Amino acid sequence: MVQKLTDEQIEKLTNLQNKISESVLNIGEGHLRVRDLTLELSRINTLISKFEGEFDELNKQYTEYLAELEKIYPNGEIDLVEGTVTIAE
Repeated sequence: MVQKLTDEQIEKLTNLQNKISESVLNIGEGHLRVRDLTLELSRINTLISKFEGEFDELNKQYTEYLAELEKIYPNGEIDLVEGTVTIAE
């Protein structure tokens, strides 16, 4: 036996199918956005690692140069603004 659906039933099912399809598209768009943000975060982390490496190298050079100056000016206090070294006696 075959029964005919009412126009109201067909409309309700069609509307629900359309809403489900829209929801699936929204979920897909959300996943793509997460993917894009994850890739961007990865690029940012790569840059941060590069900058941290540069910072570490510069900090090492700075510390080494201060050690060299300490040998020349033992117990000296450097004033970069005045360009002087005050040596404690």
